[in-house]
Amino acid sequence: MSVSVDDHLVAGRYRLDEADRGREIRRAWDTLLRRPVALRFVDSSPGVENGIRTLAALQHPALPQVYDAGAGYVVTHYAGPRTLAGTPPLPLPEVRRIGVRLADALAHLHSYGLVHRDLQPATVRIDASDEPCLADFSPWSGVQGVGYLSPEQVRGQRIGPASDVYALGLVLLECLTGHQEYGTPEERLRRPPVVPRTLPPGVVRELSLMTALSPRRRPAAGECARRLREVDLTRVGGRVGRRLAAASVTAVLGLGGALWASHSASPTISAPAPDSSVAHGY
Repeated sequence: MSVSVDDHLVAGRYRLDEADRGREIRRAWDTLLRRPVALRFVDSSPGVENGIRTLAALQHPALPQVYDAGAGYVVTHYAGPRTLAGTPPLPLPEVRRIGVRLADALAHLHSYGLVHRDLQPATVRIDASDEPCLADFSPWSGVQGVGYLSPEQVRGQRIGPASDVYALGLVLLECLTGHQEYGTPEERLRRPPVVPRTLPPGVVRELSLMTALSPRRRPAAGECARRLREVDLTRVGGRVGRRLAAASVTAVLGLGGALWASHSASPTISAPAPDSSVAHGY
């Protein structure tokens, strides 16, 4: 990796945020266009260069937008510091909205022959418009978080788009319950995730299909987006479920405060005083 760093600027233009030292993706300030960006240091190899070109070809609002690239680095849109990690249980309509957007983004990735491989709450960023995005996605890297591995990954089998769908199902379930479903990789081979039966039957059905043990039973990401968009949120089982539906409508009004809680403690950026040829194809 050979990156030009002069006067503490990467490529004579990008000033790194020291608070992000040691991270794979670092916040930086573009001194030319005077805006925050995300900067990644990468290996200078044909495989990575092909991956950057593929990333630049992606056109989806929930996926990284490439601004610049050079020897040993790539610059993308900065989505902000907030992620889904550690958020309290979210209202059902909001979880549906997150699921539709992310499933649609995965469908776009999969149409290019790519697999995300690292979908988990910590890699789902919430931008300034409260929209979820996969801003940290890199076609040339990605190691799945242990809690979100698909059964086929645990078995050491070949992964594909269905593995991303499984991870998304676990992420959405965690958004609803507020806790991670599995503590060990092997646990998911012994039992399916517990989807609360107090949720609407359609939601239970979709989450159960997305997290099916067999990848063949899981719907494609585009189909997930369509079905989540159309699922009936008013049909809820039991008195507890009806209270949950009513509470979701009320609680969505306070979502902004919940998601902004971590933002208030995060530093902001100010102006300065597996195949390496097409990574993660399947």
